[in-house]
Amino acid sequence: MFGWRKLLIVFVCTLVARSGPSAAQCIVLNIYEPEGYAKGKSISVGLFSMEGSRIAGDAGPIEKPRQILIEELGKDLKKTKYFSSVTVVAADQKAEGHYLLEGQVAGVHGGSRAMRITIGGTSAAGQMRVAGRLYGPPQAAGPEGKRLLISDWECNRFDMGGFFGLGSNETAARKNADKIARSISREVFGKLDKRADELVKRVSKDAKKGPIVGKSHSWERTWRDKSDWKADDYADEIESFVIKSDRERARGVDGIWLTRPCYRAHQKLLPMLRQTAILRRKEIRRGMVTDLGPLTPFEGADVYALAVTCNVSFQEAPFVWRSKQIRDATFLTRKGDKTAKLAPVEFLDLAIPSYVVFDEKRVFKAFSTFWAYHPAVVIFPTKLPDGSGLVRSLDDVVELRTEVDGRPVLLEFNLKHFGLASVDELRMAEVKTVSR
Repeated sequence: MFGWRKLLIVFVCTLVARSGPSAAQCIVLNIYEPEGYAKGKSISVGLFSMEGSRIAGDAGPIEKPRQILIEELGKDLKKTKYFSSVTVVAADQKAEGHYLLEGQVAGVHGGSRAMRITIGGTSAAGQMRVAGRLYGPPQAAGPEGKRLLISDWECNRFDMGGFFGLGSNETAARKNADKIARSISREVFGKLDKRADELVKRVSKDAKKGPIVGKSHSWERTWRDKSDWKADDYADEIESFVIKSDRERARGVDGIWLTRPCYRAHQKLLPMLRQTAILRRKEIRRGMVTDLGPLTPFEGADVYALAVTCNVSFQEAPFVWRSKQIRDATFLTRKGDKTAKLAPVEFLDLAIPSYVVFDEKRVFKAFSTFWAYHPAVVIFPTKLPDGSGLVRSLDDVVELRTEVDGRPVLLEFNLKHFGLASVDELRMAEVKTVSR
């Protein structure tokens, strides 16, 4: 299957937002088409998916949270007066609106009344988590029905509900859905179309600045002496391959090389994480890959894989995600060798959906934060044009160059810091041989 030799890199871009714990926090993660916002157009609200949703506790009818959310969305989008018309589309109907709003109810939890009485806090509150995308009109040059992706977003709503106010997930949905619907209407349409020109100008301005830089560091990796690893040991193994850059104007980039030990640690750790891992950064550490699905087809291929986590504060969000511009700025090279340069042959920036991680502060909850990740997959050939390999030995230093919001990025991987036995361990798995 993999007669060619490719090099794979995964990007994960992160957004930071600050909010009080009871807010209906909706974050627009990326704007793909700043020019796509236009007032006075029609919009269709599609059927929000429940596939893979985590509905905990006293769920009641499985359709209730979705039904309640769609009803509230329809009402609040009409109130904005931004659209000429708002229609809700059934599963067997075709969306006719200029815009199409789709999403997923990712989780609903009624909360714990006992925990609210004894300790309080958002960890005991009712919660609803919804993610989605805004699409524009169908693309004339694309497949039938394929629409232009304008932006993506996620909402996390925590409702304290008093000591005795919550319990069932239907109640949680009713308390949270209207707040989420109101916040989607305000954030996705009320603010962003007014800021689109400003965001594009910011990207152009940042392109003239020096790069955001980060370098790898050496690790002792004492956990490798243990015979029985726990979740924290696998997380430490993963973190030992992460580069954390300096931050410039509330921006930073975390990079990770998915070596064989690092990839195996991901395979062991991810099944151990609870659903709350998606919401709590104490389980999802900086630089981690949370979905290995897009990577599994490349297991056993002669590839290298890296993950990159771009982060930006709420005041600077969202990202203006220009796929072609980012791809053109992305390449690998050996430090000090201008001839050793690899450009990507494939750029899959929507292979893993963007999502949010919630970091709850135990003391000053008003300073709690949301972190949102933008993943992408980029494939490179492992060989240079002259047929030689990019990596010659574990003494090499490899540079990844890319950009975030127009700002250049330079991550430096000193391979001696990886603690590997051989260059072969730079790949995710052993290369499969095909018998003829």
